[in-house]
Amino acid sequence: RLVPASAALVAYADVHDIMASDLRQKMHATLPGRPDGQHEFQDATGINIETDIDHVVVAVVPAAAEPAAKGPGAVVVLARGRFDQVKIEALMREHGATVEDYKGARLVVADASQGHPGMSLAFLQPGLVAVGTSALIRSTVDLKDGGASVATNDELMGLVRDVRSGHA
Repeated sequence: RLVPASAALVAYADVHDIMASDLRQKMHATLPGRPDGQHEFQDATGINIETDIDHVVVAVVPAAAEPAAKGPGAVVVLARGRFDQVKIEALMREHGATVEDYKGARLVVADASQGHPGMSLAFLQPGLVAVGTSALIRSTVDLKDGGASVATNDELMGLVRDVRSGHA
């Protein structure tokens, strides 16, 4: 309901299932990586990826429908879980982000820099955060009250209904 109707790609992940999966455990044990990376992220944001994020929905909106997009499109991520809104907002403000009100939602806006498009985030309701370009986040806030979401795209929703649980 919060994904724009113009989305060309929609993906869903049950983060808890992925983190608990045998495949993830085996990969985690065999792949080299920075063992402190997750801890650094948790220290900065207060988010433990393994336990605090329940699921995510990622949508790609084609550049033709999203003028701020760099490349083929723009991405919006909706994440449900347990987030420390104050800590995340403070971290973004430390890095130059500003806070603005948009239709009753607090948008934390990071300006474009060094060739990267700007990004924003909004806590849409307790436990639900949206991250993406400012225009996409505003359209997501607009969809909270109804409107043409991806759920009104019959062709895409038909494909979603055809996907069996656990398969992509």
